[in-house]
Amino acid sequence: MQENGKKAFELEVCIDSVESGIAAERGGADRIELCGSLEIGGITPGLGFFEQVRRQVTLPLFVMLRPRFGDFCYSEEECLALQAEAERFAAAGADGFVLGILKPDGSLDRDRIAALMEYCGGKPVTLHRCFDLCKDPFDALRTAEELGIARILTSGQANTAAEGREQLAALQREAKTVRLMAGAGVSAENISTLYRSTGILAYHMSGKETVDSPMVYRREGVSMGLPGFSEYSRSVTSAAKVARAREVLDNIERESCPSDWRPSHETETEIQAAFFARMRTSAALRKGYRESLAMAGPMTAGEKTALRYLYAVLPEADLCGYDFFRRRRCLFLCPALTLYRERAEVRALPESYSSSMCFCRV
Repeated sequence: MQENGKKAFELEVCIDSVESGIAAERGGADRIELCGSLEIGGITPGLGFFEQVRRQVTLPLFVMLRPRFGDFCYSEEECLALQAEAERFAAAGADGFVLGILKPDGSLDRDRIAALMEYCGGKPVTLHRCFDLCKDPFDALRTAEELGIARILTSGQANTAAEGREQLAALQREAKTVRLMAGAGVSAENISTLYRSTGILAYHMSGKETVDSPMVYRREGVSMGLPGFSEYSRSVTSAAKVARAREVLDNIERESCPSDWRPSHETETEIQAAFFARMRTSAALRKGYRESLAMAGPMTAGEKTALRYLYAVLPEADLCGYDFFRRRRCLFLCPALTLYRERAEVRALPESYSSSMCFCRV
């Protein structure tokens, strides 16, 4: 997709634990792909897990819909189970879904994908890496656009996005309405090269590190799952790895749009602290913030920080359910950006200033 105007980069992190979700947000992710069992590529998570992450994290949660390990050619019973899962998660407040189904001939199963999307509550959909196993990626790209899919997660049909960057660049040139998201082996160390090779603005990573089990007693030689996986270690998201990736994207954005203004590091740190402290106090604010992100679409780093500033200091009644469609976004965010220029520190808005700010509601 040929992106116009400001370069609004996205960083999505896939997780399969609550602690990984918290780390992803602390590191600066824009969105979470919620999975179960990432060690086998990710499957549909449990509803209880979803609810726990929702309580702890303010980021949009896109739920993986995948019934099992293995290929993406599903039986009728598996498709019915996925529809039931989608309906359940949509009712629970999922912000989007990650899905994909293939036919035996390697093409996207348009009819079954369309049927599954009917149960997603109108939420945005990402086509997952079944795309990388399809026979003709350009035909699959056109099908995805016709289905109204928002994003395609892909490595360019290679083991890693770095290896598939030529194909990614070709797909990026062909995409019209769907946003490509590079994934598989993405890290702070290769994002800059990937961007300059492909022009893609959205990136997907796990940012994982291995942590040791707290078990003291260990019975060796007994496997509970796939051979080669230790029962006494697991992978979790590293906030530091996510933060380094975020920093790379922010630096590219600054280079691409040098005239864009954003607060100092110290001010931004204070904004983040005030934002997270307030979000912990109100489920309604967390819900409102996620809805605002969803309606706003891709935002620049400065716009995202401005939005968090407003959620940190303005009355709850002025925030929840605000219309953040792009044509109205600046009416809401410009006062915060102006405030950044006027103040060196983050302080609560005076009551008189709050009441004088003009927020157009529809």
